[in-house]
Amino acid sequence: MAAPSASDITYMMAHATEDRRPNFITANSICLALAVIAVALRFLSRSLARIPFQLDDWTIIIALAIHIVFCGTMLSLVHFGMGRHVIFLTDVKSFTIIALTAETAYNVAIMFTKVSILCLYYRLFPLAWFKKAVWALGIFVVAYSVPQMFGTIFQCVPISSKWDPTVAPKCIDYAKLIIVCGIINIVTDFLMLALPVPVLWSLHVSNHRKLVLSVMFLLGGFVCIISIVRLFYAQHVATVDPTWDLVWPATMSGIESASAIVAACIPTYRPLINKIRHGEAEENTVQRPTGVSTIGGSKKRFFSRSKPTKRTSGSEVSSGEYPLYDRLGKGNDNSASQGRTPVGPSPGEIHVKTVFHSNAV
Repeated sequence: MAAPSASDITYMMAHATEDRRPNFITANSICLALAVIAVALRFLSRSLARIPFQLDDWTIIIALAIHIVFCGTMLSLVHFGMGRHVIFLTDVKSFTIIALTAETAYNVAIMFTKVSILCLYYRLFPLAWFKKAVWALGIFVVAYSVPQMFGTIFQCVPISSKWDPTVAPKCIDYAKLIIVCGIINIVTDFLMLALPVPVLWSLHVSNHRKLVLSVMFLLGGFVCIISIVRLFYAQHVATVDPTWDLVWPATMSGIESASAIVAACIPTYRPLINKIRHGEAEENTVQRPTGVSTIGGSKKRFFSRSKPTKRTSGSEVSSGEYPLYDRLGKGNDNSASQGRTPVGPSPGEIHVKTVFHSNAV
């Protein structure tokens, strides 16, 4: 932290009554509450539909735990002077250590949230090309996130040079690191948004249902906007008044992390919505379609009354553990029901499977 000049100190003294603490505390408290509520509703939806916890659920729990650490450290910084000018900073060492912890927690929370979303994608869409894309994107997310964490912690070595002026520091250009990683973060956000769209629009449901499902997944676009705004603020980290100037970047980081967790949980709310609208979490209010649709000329049967075909002549067949229509396409589907009478399956009569032929993907 650079030392303020005499003119800087004069300005701070003249504006000693300025205080951003109330807004800072409110923003972080709301972010914390929203993330906790989002994950709680996710598990309520899982419970209503009797869906066992999967890897995407466990990773979002980790993301929430780290987000709680982030918000807790942010709120604790207020005790040392965050939200007021740096001349009111009471403990430089404690402030610096907690701030580094918060920055690292933000990076970890974002990484686990993205991993959770990718795990959900992997389970929802059992297509060979899609799974490979998810793996590639997941490896890339971890590959840039881990160095970013270490770059944050060791932006200056030894770390004690951040609060001890007698120690000579060796520092990286942390502002450039934030810009580069911020741009990569935004790019991966958009890639994750676009990835499931072509698969969703290949589902054998009405266009209305496809639109609803797409919007449900594309709500994460709000996170992209927050990431862009945060990058605008966060690149200005070189300041002589960090307790005042870094309030907005820190606030935007909390909003981004909370919004990402909420976006990761929204696609899992379908059973809860069904419970509210129809009184039954697992009720399907439309006839299960049994047609064949294509992606790029490849055939795939989404729902079948028969068992999945076995592997024949080198063609590999896999069945999804998370049937797309039952888990995503439930609810009223007007275009699917107009002009024909829904056929209600007898209990236990239809065994719903998701079958994909590998020679088609």
